[in-house]
Order: sequence, then C-alpha cells, then structure tokens
Amino acid sequence: MKNLIARYVDISMIPVGRDHAITRQQLCTVTGKSDRKVRDDIAWLRRKTVICSSSSGKGYYRPSSRADIEGFINETTVRAENLFMSLKKAQYVLKTWYQPDLEGMNEK
Repeated sequence: MKNLIARYVDISMIPVGRDHAITRQQLCTVTGKSDRKVRDDIAWLRRKTVICSSSSGKGYYRPSSRADIEGFINETTVRAENLFMSLKKAQYVLKTWYQPDLEGMNEK
C-alpha cells in the first residue's frame, strides 16, 4: 500500500489564492509532521518563493495577484517593525541592567 503521508511540505501543497489557504494544522495532518517542522518547511520554501499568510489565521497560500503580495508585504512589515521595537527595548534594558559589584562577595 502506498504511503499517503508526505514527508515534507511541498510547494504543490500550498494552494493559489487567499480564498484557498491551507492552515498549518492541515499541513501537519497531511505531512504527519509537528507544527515546528511544518513552520521550518514553510520558512525554507519562503527562501525560494513567495508564500503568503494572514494574521487572521486563514493559513498559507501562494499569491494570485499583486494585491496578495502587497498585502503580505504590508502585514509582514508591521510584524517585523513590532518585533524590532521589542528587540531594541530588550537590548536597552540588558545594556542598562543594574549589576551589583560582585567583587568580595565570597569574602567573609
């Protein structure tokens, strides 16, 4: 009997058009992979081609129009800017973190 479970997420598994998006959970079911592995596969595919996703949780899809790509760029830009602001704040806090003088702490 032929094994019907794919071993990785293939570009052909990602439908064209926002209305046909496939969720990560569906990809996990089709591939038999964990959520983390499916995300890794999507990240790898994104290095090769455009795979859109929406923050509304509708899933992944290949663009069918310029508007799909523009929407993905705008959404991803906002997400990246928010992550970068959080990163900059963490770097600032780490840089200015109060560090007590530890010299002599073990001396009695």
